[in-house]
Amino acid sequence: MEKEATAEPKTTGEKTRAELEAMYDLVGLFFEGLAEVCHNNEWFHIHPNGTPAYKERYDWVDSFVEGKAMVAKGNHWFKIRPDGTKVGSTLTPERRRQWKQKQEQNY
Repeated sequence: MEKEATAEPKTTGEKTRAELEAMYDLVGLFFEGLAEVCHNNEWFHIHPNGTPAYKERYDWVDSFVEGKAMVAKGNHWFKIRPDGTKVGSTLTPERRRQWKQKQEQNY
């Protein structure tokens, strides 16, 4: 009989996937040490122990890649660092469309 795989914490204080899913409405995968979550229609990132990485809440967040994540608040799109500080300029809907087209061309 095969032993069932379980999501056990890797370090002291780290929560299991089941514990995180009990805390938040939606839990994404961990990338670069943080996972995106949704709670009460607000999106943000958390540490493996379940604590928020920063205070701000967004309408949408993406995973961290190379130390930055794309986020949206209202009609404004921009990147943040893992501590929540903004990186670069805000993307208006038109600039967001242009950015998305450029990303699609790179694939």
